[in-house]
Amino acid sequence: MSTIADVQELSKITSTPNPMSSIALVYFSPTGNSKKAVSSIGELPCVTVKTFDITGNVEVPETDLSGFDFVVFGAPVYAGRIPACSVERCKKMKGSGTPCALVLTYGNRAYEDAPRELGDIVAANGFRIKGVATMASQHTYGQIQLGRPNKDIAELQEFFFHMLAKAEEPETVVPPGNYPYKVVEAKAKFKPTTNSNCLACGMCVRDCPVGAIEEDIKTVNDNCIGCMRCVKNCPMKAKSVVAQAFSDFEKLLSERLKNRKENEFFVC
Repeated sequence: MSTIADVQELSKITSTPNPMSSIALVYFSPTGNSKKAVSSIGELPCVTVKTFDITGNVEVPETDLSGFDFVVFGAPVYAGRIPACSVERCKKMKGSGTPCALVLTYGNRAYEDAPRELGDIVAANGFRIKGVATMASQHTYGQIQLGRPNKDIAELQEFFFHMLAKAEEPETVVPPGNYPYKVVEAKAKFKPTTNSNCLACGMCVRDCPVGAIEEDIKTVNDNCIGCMRCVKNCPMKAKSVVAQAFSDFEKLLSERLKNRKENEFFVC
C-alpha cells in the first residue's frame, strides 16, 4: 500500500506520460461517485478520453478496449463486494495486455474484497493492473462524508499521472482483498416507494440499473439492489424510503461511520 505522499513523490521522479494518451473510462456508478472519480483523469492535460457507462439497465456489448493506451475501471463497493449486476457487464470489456487502473469508491466503512473481485475480472479479460485506488466517498445512506470525493480528486489525479507514466512497464499490482469473496445478500433490505410528487416521466424506469421499477413507475420490485439512484436523481423527489426502520438505520450508520477514512493507493 502507498500513501498519497508516496504517490506524489513517485509522480515527481517518473517520466511525463505520452504527450496525448488515449484513455477508456469504464464505470458502473448509480449515484455518481465512481463516475466523478474516474472522470477526473480527463482533466489532465495529457489525455483524451472515451467513456463507457455500464450503469443503465441495457445490454452491454462485448467491447474491445485493446486499442487504448490505458483503461480506468470504476465501481462502488456494496457490503465489501462490487455490485453483482455489474460483474457480467465488466466481463464484456476485453483487453490484450492493456494497462489499467481500478478505482473503488466506498462509503467510509470498508472496501474488503471488492478490489480483488474487480481485479480478477479484468485480469482474466486481458488487462494488466498497474494500480488500485480505494476512495472513501459519500455513503448512499445517511449523512456520511457528504460531498466526497471532493478534495480527494487531487490525490487521485496524482495517482493517475503516476499510472500513465508507468503504463508500459511490466510490473503489475495484486489488488487487496480475499478469495473466496465475502458472501453478501443480493437483495436490498430497504426499497424506495413513490409519493404523490411523481409526474410519471419514466426517468427512474429508464435509469434503474436492474430494471427494478415497473412500467407503472410506482412499483419497485424485488430486483432492487438499494442503490438509491431513483431517489437521488428524481427531479420531483418522488422516490424515498419512508420506513422508520430505515431512518433508524441511517442514524445508527451515520454515527458509526462519522470518522473520516483516508484514501489508499496500491501502485507498482
